[in-house]
Amino acid sequence: MHDTSALHGNYHQLVSERWLFRENAGGVLGWKLEGIFEDSAAEPPKGIAAFKKLVDEDKVQAVMGVISSQVAIELMPLVKAAKTPLIVTTAATPFITGHGCNRYTFRIGWSSDRYVRGAATVGATR
Repeated sequence: MHDTSALHGNYHQLVSERWLFRENAGGVLGWKLEGIFEDSAAEPPKGIAAFKKLVDEDKVQAVMGVISSQVAIELMPLVKAAKTPLIVTTAATPFITGHGCNRYTFRIGWSSDRYVRGAATVGATR
């Protein structure tokens, strides 16, 4: 990962590991959850390779993460073809859940157009 992306990625992995530890204390519906972590370095080719590895080799049921909008955009056709849910954490491009959206892609944060709209609303009232 590069500079700020590395900080975000390391933070996300740490939080995910702690969440998994806590949830696996009792299991989820009798199942133990496993986290497999890959690093795209915010580069689409590495993100594509990581996604393919997770789906084809590790046989994951879902993929969560994606900090880079460009990586997320490049993953969209692969996610749809693999029919593997992708939960986008911080990639902010509106394309992910807008024009390029598919039934296997979900976002847990705001898209950049929502941030801009909020800032414009606040700015207009001052």
